[in-house]
Amino acid sequence: MLRRAVPGMLLWLGLVTAALAERCVALMQAVDDYQSIRRLGKAAFTISLQVTAALAEEFPEDQEIRRDLSVSFERIGDTLVADGDYDGGLESYGKALEIREDLAAMDPENKLRLRDLSVTVERIGDINKLRGDADSALLAHQAAVAIREKLAALDPTNMLWQRDLSVSHERLGDVYLSQNDLVAALEAQES
Repeated sequence: MLRRAVPGMLLWLGLVTAALAERCVALMQAVDDYQSIRRLGKAAFTISLQVTAALAEEFPEDQEIRRDLSVSFERIGDTLVADGDYDGGLESYGKALEIREDLAAMDPENKLRLRDLSVTVERIGDINKLRGDADSALLAHQAAVAIREKLAALDPTNMLWQRDLSVSHERLGDVYLSQNDLVAALEAQES
């Protein structure tokens, strides 16, 4: 009886193996597609940066173009970080930060400018944590919390700003935790 079952089992095993092989090929194709999409995205961000930089040079007083330039630097920084180039990402985020600090200083009551600034500062904190520079990460996340506390106080009904503040406290707590400061980590997480 077992002899009659063996050919059927081998056939079944062969079909399962073939199906798994097909899935592996499809998965490898998906990975290749993902990498292609990332390369195209990075190329698009690079072109956007070049165009926006040219516009900012031609129209240096245009605050919206300067904001767009900061967004381009931030997107380039995101792609560099995703590729594992933390130093390049930090440099690009630094350029975005410089522009956003200038824009926020020109119009300190502009909530969008403040939020933009907080996003960049938070990304700098994140990348410094990835680089193992906990002290710089801590300073950046403390700055992000301060900005976001101001925004949350300006409009307590704005759920995006409340969420941003919550995320900043969480990330600040994570940095304290990485420094084994459990009391400060807990305080930041509970804020």
